[in-house]
Amino acid sequence: FMPDLAVFDLPCVFDSLDDCRETIDDPDFYSLISDVYEDGGYHLLGMADQGFRVMSTNKKISSFSDFKGQKIRTMENSYHLAFWKSLKANPTPMSFSEVYIGLQQHTIDAQENPYEVIVSNRLYEQQDYVVETNHLPHLISLIVNDKFFKKLPEEDQAIMTEAAKIATEYAREQSDARIADRVATIEESGTQIVELDDETRAKIRESSSNVYDSIKKNIDGKIYDSYMKNNE
Repeated sequence: FMPDLAVFDLPCVFDSLDDCRETIDDPDFYSLISDVYEDGGYHLLGMADQGFRVMSTNKKISSFSDFKGQKIRTMENSYHLAFWKSLKANPTPMSFSEVYIGLQQHTIDAQENPYEVIVSNRLYEQQDYVVETNHLPHLISLIVNDKFFKKLPEEDQAIMTEAAKIATEYAREQSDARIADRVATIEESGTQIVELDDETRAKIRESSSNVYDSIKKNIDGKIYDSYMKNNE
């Protein structure tokens, strides 16, 4: 458990994936996060992603007030729960294996995941809308045991590092292409994609200030500042 990684639970930081990737790849930030992984016994080789996490629901979101009362499945993560509560939604932790049936039986109204998960698990079949909340990036860390990495000859370390760099770039390209394909699949099914306007996004960010305060108190200030320096 690495508490400083909660920096990635800060909601609605980025306006675009390009902004997110630029922040992740910033040498100062990447160095700080690499140190966190090293303290946890890992060597960070790269960070790919599956785009943003989005919300799927049977209740249309046209304005900020429409989040109120929506029973949404979330992970058992205190920051995630606090975020949805700040929108006056009703977050409900639930095993992922139960989500499809929960939507089908209307035990829950909504859930949140990247597009890849929504389509691969056919969750859109039970939902009328996918709302591009883009509240969190869905990051994928490429890591290796730190002791193992340091025992490798420098030449092998360099090869592994370069391979991971290439893999990260490729993974991002493929993710972007797959998201476009997944969006098309969802739209072809009749489920509507909803884009939020700037006013609603601003209200979401404003309402979740308590989540920012909580995370800021619990992580290294340098990491917080580096992550947020271009996104305040």
